[in-house]
Amino acid sequence: MAKIDTTKAAAKAVAEKLARGKQNSASSTNSTSATTATVPIDSRIPGLLTITPDLVPGMMPSFQPNQYHISDPLNPPETLPQATQSQFDKGIKIYEGATRSLKLTGAALDLTREKFTVIGKHSKAFGARVRASQSGLTQGLRRM
Repeated sequence: MAKIDTTKAAAKAVAEKLARGKQNSASSTNSTSATTATVPIDSRIPGLLTITPDLVPGMMPSFQPNQYHISDPLNPPETLPQATQSQFDKGIKIYEGATRSLKLTGAALDLTREKFTVIGKHSKAFGARVRASQSGLTQGLRRM
């Protein structure tokens, strides 16, 4: 049975949708530009991402705590960053979807780790069987 991989197509569709949304909301006054960091792949171990402390700030969303300064809680400044209810709802849906995606990816990685653990145990058991057969310890097992 062939496995149909639609992950790339789905990711491309979502990226295009988000790009269209960003073009439509480019006039928003409260939008901040986030820099994206490219995480290099370790050349010694193909597929392994290299994350160093100097890359972490580029992976974080931008945040300016000074924009949220409130000196009088009963009279909050009107300059506090705002989001409309529709912006909030849309953003929450995107973040919740992304969180679900990351959790699924994490579960897949956990499963893969367990698979490699079992493969390792299988290899060790096979190796033990080979060593036992070479040393003649299987003579008694063959009679069973």
